[in-house]
Amino acid sequence: MGMVYLKQNKGGVNFPAILFHEGLNCRAYEYFGVHRQGEKYVFRMWAPNAFQVNLILYIDSVSRQFKMNKITESGIWEVYIYTNEHKSENTFACKSLENVCYRYKIIAGLGTFLKNDPFSFSFSNERNCTVINTKFSFSFTDHHFMYHRFKTGDKKSNYPRNFNVLQIDLSEFAKSLGHDRIDYRLIARVLVPYVKRMNFSHVLLKSVNKCTKLSDQRSFSCLLFSPEGYFGAFDDVRYLINKLHRRSVSVIVDLCLPFFANDEYGLSRFSGRHIFDLPIEDPINTKFQGVRRFDLGKPEVVSYLTSAVFYWLEKMHADGVSLAYTDAFYYRDCVFDHDEHKISVKRYRSDNPEGIRFLHNLNTLIKKELPYNYVISERELYLTKGISRNSDQNVGFDFGFFEGWISDFSKALTPGQSQRFSSLFNESYILHALEGDLTQSKESLINKLLYCGDLYAVLRVIKVIQMTLPCKKSHLMGDDFGQLRLKDLDVTSREENEDNFFRHLYSCFISSINKWYRYDGCLFDRTGGFNVIKNQSEDIVAYECFSAEGSRLLVAINMSAESIRNVVLPAKIGSEYYKTVINTNEQRFGGRGGMTLGKCRVRKKTWDFEIEIPPMTAVLLRPEFSLD
Repeated sequence: MGMVYLKQNKGGVNFPAILFHEGLNCRAYEYFGVHRQGEKYVFRMWAPNAFQVNLILYIDSVSRQFKMNKITESGIWEVYIYTNEHKSENTFACKSLENVCYRYKIIAGLGTFLKNDPFSFSFSNERNCTVINTKFSFSFTDHHFMYHRFKTGDKKSNYPRNFNVLQIDLSEFAKSLGHDRIDYRLIARVLVPYVKRMNFSHVLLKSVNKCTKLSDQRSFSCLLFSPEGYFGAFDDVRYLINKLHRRSVSVIVDLCLPFFANDEYGLSRFSGRHIFDLPIEDPINTKFQGVRRFDLGKPEVVSYLTSAVFYWLEKMHADGVSLAYTDAFYYRDCVFDHDEHKISVKRYRSDNPEGIRFLHNLNTLIKKELPYNYVISERELYLTKGISRNSDQNVGFDFGFFEGWISDFSKALTPGQSQRFSSLFNESYILHALEGDLTQSKESLINKLLYCGDLYAVLRVIKVIQMTLPCKKSHLMGDDFGQLRLKDLDVTSREENEDNFFRHLYSCFISSINKWYRYDGCLFDRTGGFNVIKNQSEDIVAYECFSAEGSRLLVAINMSAESIRNVVLPAKIGSEYYKTVINTNEQRFGGRGGMTLGKCRVRKKTWDFEIEIPPMTAVLLRPEFSLD
């Protein structure tokens, strides 16, 4: 049975509450929380173990409590609050309740607890409490983008044609700007032109709703529906997403669904007992008191988490969501490493059927209700590749990050390994390079290339490999491999700082190859084939890839510190000229220059051609025209 939702009660039956308790309400945020209905405000919350619940409203130095009514046996509480325009018992001496802070006072058998609203759209970091925000002043103007996404989307595969995503941690981005106080609108003024200049097609926003009050738990959310209050309110996030959409940049939001911060006013022991988190002594809860895990066996928790995903996709116009720490959905025996912010799975893994079922139902529902949105797993998909796509156990993610691709690429560079390439690199994987992949892996291709001594030449070569493999692309802002820091992009003269000058040239290379991939390199989506080319030199790596429509691209790489002549590459029968698409050794990219490959004549007897590749250089070649 799929999730459904009815906005209004019919025949005296409270359908939203019934579906919430059954785990089938995927838009619970439209029922719970605070909503304005004419001249009154309605507050609803879930506290099944409470004897009494009071609403506390704070304005300036005045606070007032209102007793809430229990409207269902399963613990849903409700109260209507009027402003001073209406004479009633539940009247607050204020013309409007907008931007007023509030909490719930929950009286249960184990004591009295002050809790924030789990379904609140706004959160105040200064007062650490939720804020009433029902009147949104900003409206989206990205109708052209949304219509284009609807027309060009593929319901069957759900794959965007271009997927070159830049991951941005908003906290780190704010630090790079050098501002003590920053909001989403200022971020938009800097980020939007930056992303367009670098020709990225997607932006993955991290830290959008993480907890900033607890400095040692910054990766975990206090409230899934409330954007990061330190950078602005609900309307400011919509402004940032709208600006990116207006410039044809898709937006992905990073969400942490398995865990939440153990805040005093948060979800932990919400009504005196564990109603959101696991009641048992979970390994992750016992080792780190500041982190709790959601209990996915409870239907109300399933409705809560599913509604959070739908909220960001529908109300915030996000094009996709990325689920962090997805290993916690698959395995019970996993521990969170606070220092490295990683999930480590114990040697003896125990399956988590509730988590697998939740992921399967969530992805199935999104494909049915929101076919033009997609869900990304932080976990590598090939670990569960044996699961059938139509099986009930299949979780159904659209994409998954592939962080170990550099070493696998090096191992697969032997003749006759085209089939291995096809299994390792396909459109479901997102190639993501970490700094450790560049320096720590002894078997990696990077380790061999670093002997040349020119770091930027190595980075350009690896960038070409990443952009030509038939996978989606991912980059982290702030590292040398993916992207540069903003302060490095202002250098224009070599005399000021030589290192920054070459970093600036490398940035120009990133922009150029991203532009080629976005507007001219679409043959790697829905690939038609991949072939490793055997060559006479061990220092030469060559491969060719094909699109489903028959387009062809040749990639040749010189991994040595010397120029290699007479590199033989196969030609497509009937093609007389090959054109250089990308040459990493050009002077405008920071290379040595002095050599332009240009067009290469095909030897008609053997249907191959010879080229000379400069040291530590990658070249992309394609047929310019055919004689047929």
